[in-house]
Amino acid sequence: MRTFTTLIAPIVALSLLVAPVAAQQQETGSGEEAMQLAREQTESYVAAYNAHDVAALATRYTPDADWISSLGDEVITHHEGRAAIEQFYRETFANSPQIRAQLTTEHARFVTPDVLVSDLTWSVTNSTRTDRPSRGRGTVVSLRGDDRWMTCCVRLVMTPPTNAGR
Repeated sequence: MRTFTTLIAPIVALSLLVAPVAAQQQETGSGEEAMQLAREQTESYVAAYNAHDVAALATRYTPDADWISSLGDEVITHHEGRAAIEQFYRETFANSPQIRAQLTTEHARFVTPDVLVSDLTWSVTNSTRTDRPSRGRGTVVSLRGDDRWMTCCVRLVMTPPTNAGR
């Protein structure tokens, strides 16, 4: 009997540890579902960005959204709130009328059923700005609203240009 108890006790303990994780995964959806949603969000964002549709871009963000882009330890831009983000897009498109973006979702997961975290790579072309890199990596946090997902947090890290031949 002791051998049975010795064998079964770790299995019971392990099942108690794994059950909550499995239940949470069922509630939050699979990684495939998260990737599908993140890719759909990325595609619609790129379409609105490349069309320079400021209104469509602005409505993607929560009213208190937060956007930070950085290069190394330096914060390059920090926009707080939907209105500031909307103004950023307006100025970007006015100053770079041919600018285009490309984003690729690399990883996504549901933290809870109502919170999606996505990691991506990004690049822009045809920008008139030459004072900052035009590519990098980013993380986006989206919240499920009443009828759609909205972005509440964006963190972009610019990749410094490489100096070939140096």
